[in-house]
Amino acid sequence: MRGLQIQWKSDTNVEKYANELRKWVTEFEEAVNDIIEKITQIDEYLEELQSCELDQQILASQLEKI
Repeated sequence: MRGLQIQWKSDTNVEKYANELRKWVTEFEEAVNDIIEKITQIDEYLEELQSCELDQQILASQLEKI
């Protein structure tokens, strides 16, 4: 919505908005990448959990990682 309110004839406003938008997109991309890494790690822990011994301490350790 903010971009729709800009006077696109003004290079200063467009450049300022473009820089802000680039910053937001970069921050969003970094957040998504962090989440993907965490999901991948959790999937690995769950896979380990499926094949570990049925021992309370081992199971607790695996669950703690998750």
